[in-house]
Amino acid sequence: YELGNSQCVRMLKEFAATYPSSEYALECKLKVGDYYFFVGDFAFALENYSEIDLSVLDMADNATYSYRKAFSLIKTGQFDEARKLFILLKQNSFYGNASQFYLAYLDYLNEDYEAALVGFRNVGSGSASSASSIKSANREYIPTGLEAGYYIAQIEFKQGKYSDVVKNGRSLLAKQPV
Repeated sequence: YELGNSQCVRMLKEFAATYPSSEYALECKLKVGDYYFFVGDFAFALENYSEIDLSVLDMADNATYSYRKAFSLIKTGQFDEARKLFILLKQNSFYGNASQFYLAYLDYLNEDYEAALVGFRNVGSGSASSASSIKSANREYIPTGLEAGYYIAQIEFKQGKYSDVVKNGRSLLAKQPV
């Protein structure tokens, strides 16, 4: 499934259905969701993740699959449900920063720019290299502080704070030139 072979999805589903009490049945179900998640079919990923009781997973897997489910919820326009999961993940040592970013992003989508500004400013700063290492280690996108900076600049522009936009824009370009 990690190679993007859709035939594996059928095999994983068959195994989980044929051997539901197997210790590998849950893992098969998670991998089916992962297949759809990593090929960008978030509706099917969400459908599969929603069939799994995430509370039976260990803490690390629970956080990983809660994050993937929340991200899939955003991608399918289910913002209120995504917010609930990201709130739970805010204190997680690995996904906390990403959760803070997406909570601010949801505020931005709701045009609550003051809350979005506070949220984006609380996102830790990052660099392009740290983002790519996180992405390659987990095959999923974890935002860094750079993205938050671009949203902050957009909000400041909407608020007419043009000198702040120029100052912060230059700082962002120095961190990662386009």
